Amino acid sequence: MKKSARILSLTMALLLASTACGTAADPTVTDTTSTADTTTAEQLSGEYVNPNVDYGGQTIRAASYDWRGDFWRVADYNLFLTEENGDVLNDAAVKAKRRVEEELNVKLEMFELGAANKPDEIITAVMAGDDEFKFGMQMQIGMPKLLGDTSILVDLNSVPTLDLSHSWWDQNAVEAYSLYGKQYAAVGDICYYSKTSLISYFFNQQMIIDNNLDNPYDLVREGKWTLEKLDQMVRDVSRDLNGNTEYDTDDQYGFMGERASMAYTLIGCGQRFSDRDESGDIEIVINTPRTVDVIERFLKLINDPSCSLPVYKHEKNFDNVWVDLFLAKLKDNTALFFSNQLYVALNMRDMEADFGILPLPKYDETQKDYYTTTSSWWSDNLIIPATNNELEMTGHVIEALGFYAQQYVTPAFVNETVISKTIRDEDSVEMINILYDSVIYDMAMIFEWGGVVNLVNKLPLKDTGFASTYAAEESKILASLASTVKTLKGEQ
Repeated sequence: MKKSARILSLTMALLLASTACGTAADPTVTDTTSTADTTTAEQLSGEYVNPNVDYGGQTIRAASYDWRGDFWRVADYNLFLTEENGDVLNDAAVKAKRRVEEELNVKLEMFELGAANKPDEIITAVMAGDDEFKFGMQMQIGMPKLLGDTSILVDLNSVPTLDLSHSWWDQNAVEAYSLYGKQYAAVGDICYYSKTSLISYFFNQQMIIDNNLDNPYDLVREGKWTLEKLDQMVRDVSRDLNGNTEYDTDDQYGFMGERASMAYTLIGCGQRFSDRDESGDIEIVINTPRTVDVIERFLKLINDPSCSLPVYKHEKNFDNVWVDLFLAKLKDNTALFFSNQLYVALNMRDMEADFGILPLPKYDETQKDYYTTTSSWWSDNLIIPATNNELEMTGHVIEALGFYAQQYVTPAFVNETVISKTIRDEDSVEMINILYDSVIYDMAMIFEWGGVVNLVNKLPLKDTGFASTYAAEESKILASLASTVKTLKGEQ
């Protein structure tokens, strides 16, 4: 088990013990996080050491987004909240921030970005030489633009007080963002949205029981949670509930997904879009027999109106298809699986039936591991602007915030996501560990060279297969990759 999983398991074990004394609505659950924090901090005392510095109350601004008010409840939270309100996750974020402020004698503030997921404000500030913020949390969708000019960001390897080998940094992301000797971005517990945007499968536990289906958790443990098993279970539960012999939203379905479900399924099946060759160069690796097979099989499933509700077929018929259709059907026991991001669980607190969380299905039983990825629109990445001339202090702040986010915020999120429900807690923690330890950061999914990922995600809308579609776009994809590599190498 990786270090991150061991830490999460320790913290979660303490939280689980607390559930005998209260529920998610019980204030005693909020109190239990302090016990978990103390014990975990003692376990990690050799890893994080208070630097014993005093920055005289200096204000440190971090460029980030304030999306409070969005229909997804995950947007109610960020690491720069200022007031406790009794909400477990809110108060955990406030506590982490205060610990950093007190320990280093600084004041942390958000430099709010108003350009949605775009990095324009960061680029403009750097080009103007403005030192308005010391670090930032940039959404993955905007990273290609930031990395399109290597003078915009600081190489994180040059920050003397930043150690990306610590357990509060995702080593898969550190490795992925290590580009030709430079490290311009990282992901870890400090990246609240990245920790919550892992692609997973939600399932309705009551429908599993009512239809006498295999226990999904046992399938995962036994390596039998595969694309074939998904197809079987989806078709087993689908019903024409209203008896009108038509496939409409009043019927019972096995699968609901989003536009990117095709790309996510490929990742789950162990098929990447890009990888590194022996010399460390990035190469496109999507054009394989496995890709063709996965796409053909998954297309048959999601394009079958008798068992699937894909978003592209229904979004125009609802003001908010996510809430009004997908979440509604999962909650009223008329949909078995919903593939989306982990944070969706925060919108399911009022669900009467139990729900469960699973990793993406494997290709087949011979595939050793489960894999997941994150949403480019919701996963944030740590960056430092080139205008920062106080790297030592910034490193101290980032490391402290990452550590205390690991101690307080991540456990609180998991607590609110799964332990607040009445499903078996040990199963939930095990699945979350699998998700956190199996994240793939595929550079092609970040840079989207020549539209290679969108090409795959649009296949459900077309009559053509993958092979011919890719062949028509391959030269553009490879040229786009080559241009990026030259930039990263400093050759243009």
